[in-house]
Amino acid sequence: MMGSLSCMLNPGPGGGAYHAGGMEPDLSGPGGAASQRDRSAEAASWGGDVASGAGGRADWNADMDAINLSHYIQAHPKVDRQEAVRDYYAQLSKGNLERNRIRQFCGNYDPRNEGDPQRGLDYLKENGLYIATGSAEGQYLGAGIGEDKQRATLKDFLDMLRKGMG
Repeated sequence: MMGSLSCMLNPGPGGGAYHAGGMEPDLSGPGGAASQRDRSAEAASWGGDVASGAGGRADWNADMDAINLSHYIQAHPKVDRQEAVRDYYAQLSKGNLERNRIRQFCGNYDPRNEGDPQRGLDYLKENGLYIATGSAEGQYLGAGIGEDKQRATLKDFLDMLRKGMG
């Protein structure tokens, strides 16, 4: 998790490769205008797993934590990063740890930016494969991996999310 989080938050040496290769076309601008959308967080976490056809529960938990923490830190830039990690796990452990982690993760993908976990999960179902493989980084990680394997890995990931939403 910390390696993925480091790549997400530090666009300099090391992490910069993810930022440079993690850009994908984004046609959601005014009038469908093309721009670049940074998918380096996904390339450094679950998207890289899907693109490469690998992954598993422990890895995906770390990936979700990295995405959740990255969103939190970007939204609260004045909070000390170590304090943010402590706060995140303290909040996460209130109640059902796995359910809270998954709901927060899915909420990060709500296309309305309202944090709705079900809308976020629906968005990932529709767009997950493109998010994982649409950037140069995703294409590099997926070189030689068949789309069937990528789809199967994405299905496993989405099944875990769906079951964890409770």
